[in-house]
This record gives sequence, C-alpha cells and structure tokens, in this order.
Amino acid sequence: MEEQTFWQKMMAIDRRIIYAILFVFVAIVMLNPIGLPIEISRDTEIYYNVVEELAETGEVLWLDAAFGPGSWGELGPMIEATLRHAFDRGVPVIGMAMWEQGGRMFATALNNVLEDPQYDHIEYGEDVVNLGFRPGGAGVVLRSATDDVYETFRGVDHDGNPLDDMPLAMQTERLHPDYVGHAVVYESGSPGGPVYVDYVHEPTGLEMSVGIIAMSVPGAKVYQDAGQYVGILPGATGCAQYELLIDHPGYAVMTQDVISLGMVFVTLLIILGNVGWLMTRQQAQ
Repeated sequence: MEEQTFWQKMMAIDRRIIYAILFVFVAIVMLNPIGLPIEISRDTEIYYNVVEELAETGEVLWLDAAFGPGSWGELGPMIEATLRHAFDRGVPVIGMAMWEQGGRMFATALNNVLEDPQYDHIEYGEDVVNLGFRPGGAGVVLRSATDDVYETFRGVDHDGNPLDDMPLAMQTERLHPDYVGHAVVYESGSPGGPVYVDYVHEPTGLEMSVGIIAMSVPGAKVYQDAGQYVGILPGATGCAQYELLIDHPGYAVMTQDVISLGMVFVTLLIILGNVGWLMTRQQAQ
C-alpha cells in the first residue's frame, strides 16, 4: 500500500478533530481575552450621546426588551451596558417588554448590574422600574401607554408590586415626550422598533433608538435615514464599542476577540485546504 504524503494526510483529517481544535481555541480566548483594538462607529457614538444628553436634562430613559432568551447573547449585554451608563449618569430608567419573555430578560439584565457593589445606591422604584409584559397586543399596549402608563399596566410592575409605592412610575404618567426623554427598543424580530414608530414616535414625537441583532441592521437603517430612529446599536460589535465608551469592557468586548481570532483560524483552514487540494492534485498527475 502506497504511503500517504503529508498533504494527503492533511486532507483526510476527521472534521471532528478540526471542531475540537476550534473549540479549544475559542475557549482559551474566552478565558484569556487579548483585547484586540476596536474602532468606535458613528452609530455607537450617537447611541452613547443619547444617554449623555438625558443626563443633562434629567429625563427618563424608556427601555423595551423586545426579545427572548435566544437573542440574549447580543441584546442582553446591550441592556446591561445601557443600565450601567444610565446609573452612572443619574438617568432614571423604566423598562417594559413587548415580548412575553422580555420582562424576564430586562429583569435578568437589571439584576446582573445591581449585583455590582458600585450600584448599591440604586433604589428600585426611585431610580429604575421594570413594568414587564402586558398582554393585549404590542400596538394596543403602546397606544394605551401613551395615554396612561399606570392604567395600561394595571398599577403593578413585572413582579406584581404596586406602582403606587414607586415614585418613578407615578411621575411617569405617559409614554410621551412630556414625561419620557427617549425610548430604546432592543429587538430581534417583530414586534420591534417599527411598532414604536407607528404607535409612539409618530403620534407623540417621542425620539427613539434601537439595539438590534447584527442581521437586522440593513432594515433599521431605512428608519434611521427617514429620521425615525436617532441611534442604532448594531449587534455584538456595537455593544462592544459601547462598553468601551462607558469604560466598562464586558461580555461583548470578549466576544469580539473570539469572533476575530475565530475568523483568522477558519481563514487559515480555508487556505490550507486549498493548498492541500492543489498539492494532492499535482501529485496525482
């Protein structure tokens, strides 16, 4: 039996071995982030400035978690970073959810942030409130909230606690520019930002932005070009940039090392595969 050449052996490697090497490679990078340079985009700067401007006016930041667990990897860190930024700058935050699972997503992000001792001064009900999900259809709920937040959520928050005991909720009577400075929707599908455009932005004039998964950026750009979205935080890359702007690199920054070096690894495999194919073809001739 003819002995195989080096390139023939390379071309015959079991793909499971390649997957195992990639897994180990990614795990090492996740446990030991390198901190590759990340360029800040204009979109991320605009989003960052939204919170900075609210810090000057003292207005409420309204956040909507319009996503489920499957999109947590991209959108969860966005909410956490935004909450950190808001709390650092003294911006009051009210959260809600157009998606049934979104109330839990917002609660998880809030709990993760409040576990940090530097936010021991944040008081639930005074600095932040989670209204959660309200059945009845996203458009109907939002339209109702523009008239009366208290009645829309039946006077209770995500966990069923009375809003009467929460000064922030009682002061924010309507989802309207008279009571809210800016709204941000974190979306992974429908309902999402376009529903806010139809039922909140257009009827009331309330300015809004979106945090979105990477694949939704082209669609969101249409709304931004039309002046309906102020800012767009685009996927994990945008979140990583935002984490750097608020001086709190976290999960999103770490994933950029994984993605960048992972792509380098895959590119090397493609190059080796093509070289191997050419070499084995020449040897066969």
